[in-house]
Amino acid sequence: MALSMTGVPMSDNPFLRVSNLREFLGQERFDALLDLDGRDEIRDFCDKLIEDKQNFPDHVILGGKKYRLFSPFREYEEKIQGFEFERRLEDREGVRAFGQDDFSFVKDKCDDIPEIFQGKITFIFLQARSPHIFSNVYSLSFKNGYWYDKYKSLATHFDRTCRVLFEVKE
Repeated sequence: MALSMTGVPMSDNPFLRVSNLREFLGQERFDALLDLDGRDEIRDFCDKLIEDKQNFPDHVILGGKKYRLFSPFREYEEKIQGFEFERRLEDREGVRAFGQDDFSFVKDKCDDIPEIFQGKITFIFLQARSPHIFSNVYSLSFKNGYWYDKYKSLATHFDRTCRVLFEVKE
């Protein structure tokens, strides 16, 4: 990442970011942003941008295979217990949870996972269990620049970032 003259990464320097935005938009558009009469419209526009970023694609292609993403959360829920997460998945007809082989395949193809998911989605593999503690399932998360796997206990709470993948047979 490029550094500013003060040694601060450019993306972390708010003055440089505003200057770059002004240059990108041009003076007339930039002045329109600063006009207080349009602040409600600007807030609404920004809210829409934020909302659009949070609406992830419902599928991903890894290693030439297409997968759908499933979230068992209801609109009002921020967290649910892992066992409830699993139960809701079992209630879904025609869905098979990924096992150990599927987990290994996805882990090998994690470089294909779109950037939009990085740091925002945790993939849960309900049938890929710990050989020592059956209630621990594999998960795949992005942190510090790479995807890593770890066990996640079904006895803990799963947050809205958790998703399950299903292969789409076409």
